Amino acid sequence: MVYISRLLAISDGTSRSAGDISDLTGIPQGASSGKVVPHLDYMALMGLLCEDRSTLTELGERVRMEDPACSELLTQWLLHANLTSVQGADMWNYVYRQLLPANSRRVSDAFYKSSVEAHFPTAKRYGCLRTFYEKQVPDLEYLSSEKGALIINTQPIRREFIFLYAYDIVREWEALYGDIPEITASQFEAMQCAAVFGIPDENWFSVLEMLAGKGLFRINRQLAPYTVIRCTDSCSLISKLYSLLV
Repeated sequence: MVYISRLLAISDGTSRSAGDISDLTGIPQGASSGKVVPHLDYMALMGLLCEDRSTLTELGERVRMEDPACSELLTQWLLHANLTSVQGADMWNYVYRQLLPANSRRVSDAFYKSSVEAHFPTAKRYGCLRTFYEKQVPDLEYLSSEKGALIINTQPIRREFIFLYAYDIVREWEALYGDIPEITASQFEAMQCAAVFGIPDENWFSVLEMLAGKGLFRINRQLAPYTVIRCTDSCSLISKLYSLLV
């Protein structure tokens, strides 16, 4: 997170070379192992940078204002969720919203390796899919390895993350279903937001009820199974993301 924090600090819309950015931030930029460009790419996939890789998005501005060091757990969960989004990194989306949820959130190392290689045959490296959680955001305790398996750890529902949960749901909704105001229970569950936050599927409806209590969604219980009606948009939630932190 240190490099992302440094890049947040200088992202003012000015176009700079990787070398200039390295000089300003101290981020290594060797001929074959430069860290500047990969971290700019990560930030764009996390929703912090615009396509020009020099201008902060509205979300990026909010993160820089609220948590410039990117040290808050909420910030790190936010960046993780965006990275795994259908709008984020393809491999992250596949592993954390498809592969692991489809296998009870636990896969053997061998199955993980063969599945990623089958879906991304041209990928040269994919170790970062795991080391990101071990080295960049270890405080999340999102993943664990046990007896040769990759596991999503179970997490509690955090009431201070209510607007973060809503933001991830709505952002995925907008990307997958567009402006459709109402979706089915199966469509809601298919976004795999619960898995992204490590919350058991059986507890995710409690999160939805909490969000409905905030007026962010409505639950149509007259249908079986239920449907979900969206009452907000992702942009409106950005200013509220940090509002419940003490």
